[in-house]
Amino acid sequence: MWFVARSGVVSEQYVHDSLVYAVLVECERRIVTLFTAYPHWEPTELTDVVFTGVLAHHFRHVLEGNILDEIVAVEVNAFVGEHAGDFDRASKWGWPPDYTAADAFRESLRVGGFQPYEISSSYGMSGWVIARSLRYLPRSARYRGPQDGGTRGEG
Repeated sequence: MWFVARSGVVSEQYVHDSLVYAVLVECERRIVTLFTAYPHWEPTELTDVVFTGVLAHHFRHVLEGNILDEIVAVEVNAFVGEHAGDFDRASKWGWPPDYTAADAFRESLRVGGFQPYEISSSYGMSGWVIARSLRYLPRSARYRGPQDGGTRGEG
């Protein structure tokens, strides 16, 4: 759902209550895209939530019919503190990249220009993405898969 300022300029993207109907992870391009549909308007509003410069991501509880609550940028210190145990356990497999210890990882995120984003839902998918940027792009037709030509993210 787009919010339009009095000037007629789009001021903020809002995906609350949108359905996530597809997720595309482009490893080599370091892009994660959530394809969303807001079915409460006619016609259904389609929006691509595009994370670029992705360092790492983690999704859980992915279902058919995921309903987003919100996507929020979170503070680096709190984010790393909350997930340090997971990072410590997974670092032996190289995930997240460059992780050796929580304090060093906090600093590498800051220096590298990375922002953690938390994704919450009222049903289904939740998780997080660490990326350099997040953009909301309107889409005119539903994403149908790789034959659609991938995403419009930076690469």
